[in-house]
Amino acid sequence: MKPARVRPAWLAAGIAVIALFTVLGWAAFRANSTTVSVLGLRDTVVRGQTITANDLVAVYIAPDPQLRAVPASQLSTVVGQHAATDLPAGGIGPVGSFTDAPVPGQGRSIIGVLLKANAGPVTGLTTGAPVRLVALPGQATTATKTPSSSAEAQTKDGVVVATTPSDDGSGTRVDIDVSSVDAPNLQLLSAQDRVAVVVDSQAR
Repeated sequence: MKPARVRPAWLAAGIAVIALFTVLGWAAFRANSTTVSVLGLRDTVVRGQTITANDLVAVYIAPDPQLRAVPASQLSTVVGQHAATDLPAGGIGPVGSFTDAPVPGQGRSIIGVLLKANAGPVTGLTTGAPVRLVALPGQATTATKTPSSSAEAQTKDGVVVATTPSDDGSGTRVDIDVSSVDAPNLQLLSAQDRVAVVVDSQAR
C-alpha cells in the first residue's frame, strides 16, 4: 500500500498556520515582558473626590521613569483615598495624585470665582497654581461719587483647584482653595464681581 501523499497546498497552509501562531506567541511574550500594569482612570475624578474601585482600571503601559505611575497592585490601598488633583478619564494615576488627607484640608475652604475679562490672566490658571486674590473697590455711591475703598488693596493667597468655562461664555469659573477665615468675605466679594486673580510663580 502506497503512503498517502500530502498535497503541496495543504502543506503550505499548515506551515503558514504554524508561522502565524509563532508570531502571535512571540508578540504576546514581548507585550508581557515590556509592559507594566498601572492604575488608569475609568471615569473623571475631581480634586477632593473619594476614590472608588469603579473609578479605576488596570492598564498596561511601557515602563517610563518619567511617568511614575501607581502600580495596579496598589488598587486596594488607593480605594478610599482622595484625589489630590483633577484626574481625567482615560489618563493614568501618577504617584502623588492620591492622598489620605481630605480636600480641602483642615482650616481650608474652596470658593468659586467667576473671572470675567480683565479680572485674571488667560494662562497659568492650572490645577495647583498658587494665586493671589485681589479685592476690588466697590462702585461709587451717589453721596460720595467715589469708589468704596474698604477692601481696596486687600489680597489673599490661594491655590487653584479646578477651572471650567462658564456656560454662557462670559468668563471662566475657578475653584480656589483658601483659608477658611478668608473664605466668607472672598466669596461675598466674588458674588459682587469684586475679585481679581493674579497667578504667582511656582518656582521654588
